[in-house]
Amino acid sequence: ATIYYGYDSTVLADGSVCLSTNHVTVTVDFNSNEITGNATQEFCESDNPTLASIVLDQTNIVWYDAVTGGTLLDPTTVLIAGQTYYADFDSQACPLANRFAVTITFTQVGIPTVIDATQTFCFSANATVADLQVVEQDVVWYTTPTGGTPIDVSTLLTDNTTYYAALVTNGCEGKLRVTVQVDLTDVSVPTNIAATQTYCSAQYPTVANLDANGNTVVWKDAAGNDLDVDTALVNGNMYYAHAVSAEGCIASQGFEVTVVINTVQEQIEDFDLTFCSDENA
Repeated sequence: ATIYYGYDSTVLADGSVCLSTNHVTVTVDFNSNEITGNATQEFCESDNPTLASIVLDQTNIVWYDAVTGGTLLDPTTVLIAGQTYYADFDSQACPLANRFAVTITFTQVGIPTVIDATQTFCFSANATVADLQVVEQDVVWYTTPTGGTPIDVSTLLTDNTTYYAALVTNGCEGKLRVTVQVDLTDVSVPTNIAATQTYCSAQYPTVANLDANGNTVVWKDAAGNDLDVDTALVNGNMYYAHAVSAEGCIASQGFEVTVVINTVQEQIEDFDLTFCSDENA
C-alpha cells in the first residue's frame, strides 16, 4: 500500500505557492493481480464439499467455470471430483488477466468387506454393535443406508435389524455402505419340569439336586444370577431353569421351580427296662 497526502494550495501574486497546514491522507492499495494457493485440493466426498471449502491465500474470491468468461458460480456449488474451478478477485475494477485454476480430487475410500451378510447372536449374550464382524477395523455403523448419525459401538443389537457399515480411510468416511442383517436367537422355556420339587432336610439338597427332567439348563436365582451346583437349596425359594441350546445359547426366560424342604422330627418313646438282680445288671 502507498500513502499520499493532499494539501489545499494558493498561488500568490509573485507566483509562489502557499500550502495549507491541513492535509488529506489517501492510502492506495494496488491489487497484486495474483491469486496463490494449492492448485490441486483433496476432499472427503462424504463431507459434501462446496466451493466455499476451497482454501486460497487470498480472500474476497469469486469462482467461475471457465478460465475466461464463463458463468459466475455460487459458493454453495457442490464440488465434483476431477473438475477444475477458476478463481478471480471479487472486484470489477481489477479483474485478473488469468484466473487461478484449482482442480478437485476426492480421497478414494472403498467399502467394508463382510464375512457374513447375516450375523446371528444369542439373545442372552447382549451383543453390541462392536460384535458385528467385518474384515476391516476402521468402520462406522449406521441404521440407515445413507445419512444418519453413527451408532455408538456399545449400543445393544436389535433382532431382525439391518445395520450399515462405512469404511474410514485416513479420516475420510466412504459414501458407500455395506449391509449386515442381525438375528438374535432365543431359546424356548422348558415346560416339562416339575414346578414344585420336594426334598428332605436330611439330604442337605443343593442346586445339583434340582430335577431338569433331561433338559440342559442353567439354574439362576430370581435376580438372574447363575447358581453354583453346590449352592444349598432353601425352603420356599424359587429357582429358575434356563434352557441351553446345542449352540450354547441360554434362554432369556427361565422356568420357575419352587423348592419345599421337609424336616423329619425323630420321636423317642419312653419304655421301661427290667433287670434281674442275679444277672449283675
